[in-house]
Amino acid sequence: MKLNNTIIFLMAFFLLLISGCSKDSNPPKTVAPPEGMEESFLESRKVIDDSTNSMAETIIPAADGGYFIYVNIYADISSSIIIKTDPDLNEIWRTEVSNESGSLSYDTIVATKDGGCMHARMQDKPGYGFYLLKLDSSGKLSWKKDIAGRGGLVILKASADGGYILSTTDWSDYAMKTWTVLIGTDSNGNETWRKEYKEDDQSELNKIVVDSDGNIIAAGYSFDGCSGPYSMFMVKTDKSGKELWRKRFSTYYHATPSGIVQTSDGNFFLGFNAKSSMHDDSANANFIKISPNGYIIREMELLGESVSSLCSAPSDGLIFINEHTVVRVDSSGCILWRKDYGNSAKEEYQSLIDVIKGSDNRYIIVGRRSYDAFAIVTVPDEEIMIVGPTL
Repeated sequence: MKLNNTIIFLMAFFLLLISGCSKDSNPPKTVAPPEGMEESFLESRKVIDDSTNSMAETIIPAADGGYFIYVNIYADISSSIIIKTDPDLNEIWRTEVSNESGSLSYDTIVATKDGGCMHARMQDKPGYGFYLLKLDSSGKLSWKKDIAGRGGLVILKASADGGYILSTTDWSDYAMKTWTVLIGTDSNGNETWRKEYKEDDQSELNKIVVDSDGNIIAAGYSFDGCSGPYSMFMVKTDKSGKELWRKRFSTYYHATPSGIVQTSDGNFFLGFNAKSSMHDDSANANFIKISPNGYIIREMELLGESVSSLCSAPSDGLIFINEHTVVRVDSSGCILWRKDYGNSAKEEYQSLIDVIKGSDNRYIIVGRRSYDAFAIVTVPDEEIMIVGPTL
């Protein structure tokens, strides 16, 4: 009898060890910081632009340890500005990059080695759907170059050879079909290669990362215009856009990728919102860990959460944000801590848009607060982990 009880106990203990916080387990437990210590998550808050209806949509590290922040101002005529800051987010200069109504862009700013930045933008010009702007280290325009295309979604990333990679969409004038076009340029914006990637009737690769070997990993969604929900797919190419592999994730419904990052072990985390079935009322945050060869290592679903942006964290974990919340998860998908903004009377933050890990290991979140653009700076992850105990 005692032997049987011992065996049962050991089996239960073993199952507990391997259960983790994966897609098939119960919703991960959230560990709150000790009472009265919530504000220790927060180091500073700063208004980036106080124009009416402005929103900080992208933040990236600059070559000198500061940051570039891309801000859209939504008014009768929409305009966009790029703000250069020092490491403490104090403004150094700002440059207006467009005042064209309806010409809003996406993830379209990258830092350059000379201390300036490159920006891609849609435009309404026959035969040239978008253009590249090069700003020098003082914010002055170095050059502007038109790029041939239709002018759909535009994403800009730096390539491993010092050039740039653009992702845009094209479509058929005679059928309800859209697809993605990847374009490579040199450091001066001259086109060096162009490749098309088609999946179903309509498809779009809207999240891109360049890995440590210079290869391109792109994630997006597709759907058959006549039947079926949105499903997600990924493409890996070499430096010249030659396809190495393609993966489709058909078990997720209405999937919309929110970000992809490479972890320190060389693998990738893809974050997206999706429904578990066609009949679900709402989508949940999902994360897939993928090997460089495209094999799924782990799938995680966080019930009741959503994800709009993510960045890597120590020990191959993640920091992700949604409209009002910052969440830290470990490599197994267990929630280590979460911080809410805008959910109480004292908070006025409406939208958290983008998050990055800064040069000094701080996490910086940008977005919109009431009517202006803002940034929130959190303390280093090591200090956070002391305040908010891990599982």
